[in-house]
Amino acid sequence: MVIEPGDLIIGDDDGLLCVPFGDVDELIKAATAKYEAEHKQIANIMAGTHDSSWVDKALRELNCEGVA
Repeated sequence: MVIEPGDLIIGDDDGLLCVPFGDVDELIKAATAKYEAEHKQIANIMAGTHDSSWVDKALRELNCEGVA
């Protein structure tokens, strides 16, 4: 990948990521939406209102062993 001025460069112990300048706004919107959804999910877990029954349903439909 050719890195251009204005590109967003993000790095951690696993490596580097380059986001082209034109995609930064879309990335920020997607990351913000993901953060907000996870924050809401954590709040629901803490409140005891989280519903994960869809996981068991999906696993049953895939005939996974050990799912009641």
